[in-house]
Amino acid sequence: MRGRKKKNMPPAKEHRITIRLSEDQYSVLKKECQSSQLSVSEYIRRLLLNRKIPVYPIIIHDEHEILEELRKINKLGNNLNQIARYFNNNGLMTNEVYKELKETIRLLHGTCMKYDEAVEKEYGPTNMKGF
Repeated sequence: MRGRKKKNMPPAKEHRITIRLSEDQYSVLKKECQSSQLSVSEYIRRLLLNRKIPVYPIIIHDEHEILEELRKINKLGNNLNQIARYFNNNGLMTNEVYKELKETIRLLHGTCMKYDEAVEKEYGPTNMKGF
């Protein structure tokens, strides 16, 4: 009896390099790694091989108004998922279901608009109008 065929694994990393950095250099390196969401090792490997390094903005914010609107959007998304599940199980479009769907969409639109306003107030204009 034969075993499973092994996947093509990348070659093992056999060599270790140790470097010394000043506190400022190390701080810059850590910030760059955080913004690219890469480990220090992967970040340095990509630099060496001239590969693309992703840059993600770090947004740390606990603005109550923004978080509250996000919670509302999440809750409305759950409602839409339940309605979709109902239809996927051959549910019928009744007046009651129609009203629920229409109200959920109306609330979702309103909540998205409030969220957009709260974000604009905090961070400036966005390009998300009318999405």
